[in-house]
Amino acid sequence: MAAIWGGSSLLARSVGASPTPAPTTSAAPDPSPSAEKPTPAPTPSPVPTATPSPTVVAGPITLSPAAGAIDMVSATGNLWCRFSEEEVRCAMKAAEYEDAGQCSDASLPAAASLTDAGVAFPCVPAVEFPFSSPVLERDVAYVLGDVQCLLTEGAGVTCFRPDGVGFQLGAAVPPVALP
Repeated sequence: MAAIWGGSSLLARSVGASPTPAPTTSAAPDPSPSAEKPTPAPTPSPVPTATPSPTVVAGPITLSPAAGAIDMVSATGNLWCRFSEEEVRCAMKAAEYEDAGQCSDASLPAAASLTDAGVAFPCVPAVEFPFSSPVLERDVAYVLGDVQCLLTEGAGVTCFRPDGVGFQLGAAVPPVALP
């Protein structure tokens, strides 16, 4: 697992800056008597503002599963992530989309895992979902070796390695492999 767990890097996201619109100027009328009505300067189009990226408000929190896997559950109780030396696995207890039908009814509706081999979408038995675990907070970077995970409102959880390989999954976001 050296490729995933060998070092640590920080999640760096920042809020985009809004560009400053250029000042507007008006054309001065021509003082000569032969001049017709002055033509006003065109009004510049509004300059779009940049959409802010999710911001890490706390952390990063470095996890160390030397004594075994670390289970964490979102504050809503709908998302679970397990951090271990072998993998990072996250699963949803309930989802707003149809599952692919590859798992039995006794499985959680959506799950993804990240290992040295890459991303997989395993069938996770519902009995595996821990109901009493530390809270996986929103907008906090959780770091385990080179793997970083961030839970944000609307986007769910995104976990990835420095090479960009990872996954995203949420209640409204079907599991997807990154990049």
